[in-house]
Amino acid sequence: MTLRSAIIVRSALAAPPRQNLMVFFAKRNQLIIVPRSGFTLVEILVGAVLLSIVAAGVAVIMVGGNRTSQQAGLQTQLDALIDQDLAAVQTLNDRYTCCPGSCTSLDSTINAAVAAGDCSVNTPGNENYYSPNQTNSDPTAATTATLAFRSACTNRTITDNFITQMPTLPAWPAGTNLTRTTPLLVGTSGHLLQWSYTGSIDGNVAVTRVVNLTPTVAAWCP
Repeated sequence: MTLRSAIIVRSALAAPPRQNLMVFFAKRNQLIIVPRSGFTLVEILVGAVLLSIVAAGVAVIMVGGNRTSQQAGLQTQLDALIDQDLAAVQTLNDRYTCCPGSCTSLDSTINAAVAAGDCSVNTPGNENYYSPNQTNSDPTAATTATLAFRSACTNRTITDNFITQMPTLPAWPAGTNLTRTTPLLVGTSGHLLQWSYTGSIDGNVAVTRVVNLTPTVAAWCP
């Protein structure tokens, strides 16, 4: 061993061991550097960047899933509100009568007409409920109510009064909107009404429904 190699070996052996430091060896008059195992700063930074990208992707997926679930819930609520409004319209249709001569669904008006003999009964669904009482003991009253009913059948009073008595739309949840168009006469029957519902979420249309209805009382028109 030459003097130079001995000095190198002595220096290598004398160096105190340190964590994450290079270990030096002398071999055949050459200085060999052997790195300890571990991650370099560059590798750690690259790993951190990749981890943040993955985390951001997962967050986007979760937010998108939550938003989709929320919109589905709001759409279900809008459908339920439309059903609720249609149930109220059907109740109006069942009670809507022209037996007093004028067309109404008000209990007080119908009860007064029953007491006067213009209406036979105040029982929605009964065949004698919708048109004037033809057996009224007062022929003049019977004729007046009948003529008024016939006029309502021909001049759109039946449908016009029905539209004005339709219920107000129920309140809709925040972030949504629900509209109902004004019913229009369609077809050739003269009494068929058509309207539509539109429900939107954050300004985007989510629910649409078209409804056709002929007031029950129109079946008694001459």
